Amino acid sequence: MKKILHKLLAFFKKNKKIIILIILLAIAGGIYYKFIYLAKPDIENKKSLNVAIVTDIHVGPEKKGHSESAVVYPKEYRNNLKPLMDSRPDLIITLGDNVNDDNKCHPYADNLIKLLSRFNVLWAKGNHDKECFKTFSDVDYYYHDYDKAGWRIVMLDHDIDIDLDELNWLKNSLKTDNKVLIVTHIPFFSPSRDENALLPQYTEAEKVISGAGNVKYVFMGHLHSRLWDKVYNGVHYYILPSVSGSEYPQYFMKLTLN
Repeated sequence: MKKILHKLLAFFKKNKKIIILIILLAIAGGIYYKFIYLAKPDIENKKSLNVAIVTDIHVGPEKKGHSESAVVYPKEYRNNLKPLMDSRPDLIITLGDNVNDDNKCHPYADNLIKLLSRFNVLWAKGNHDKECFKTFSDVDYYYHDYDKAGWRIVMLDHDIDIDLDELNWLKNSLKTDNKVLIVTHIPFFSPSRDENALLPQYTEAEKVISGAGNVKYVFMGHLHSRLWDKVYNGVHYYILPSVSGSEYPQYFMKLTLN
């Protein structure tokens, strides 16, 4: 034992500067990781935002879930979201169905919020979220808007239909000099039927959106297995696939708002 200690002491004396340098680099790396890499980006005064848009996370205890359009893997949400997190966006926007089962909301919703706690996140409400959505957002209404980097981000409460109250609110929200990005869970279009056809129940909402003149994008989810986009009356509509689905695993869209 004494011989081992003697050799270690001799090694330390001989390589003292190198060892101290390694220790200092390790400390610096730890400080960088905790206070810079893990720090939530400050977006209050930024003129440009790197945004990651993701949909249908479906977090839950189930290893495998089935829908009409695709298989989803709720339990694999950490792995499903890893590429998005590694991209280190300024802002994450979800398009709804954050949980797989509203009746099994906790602790899975809490775990998802904790996982993304070092990011700025805007959560949209999907048909699976229901009352669980209150865990994700403390807004007074499920439809709301945010102004960031010269853009207005409009979050619609659209897990069934857009009623008259929400439609009137939308008209007022679009009265802005900012460019507009709209988020809604259920698509206005049904690509499997007719890619060019607007579903009739969204005719009035589409008129409001195209008539505003400042709406650039509308992002939608819900279909799980579809990656689709279309310019309709001057507005670019997107349907994104589930990040937890079997068709486009780990999918998210990068977008720069400036």
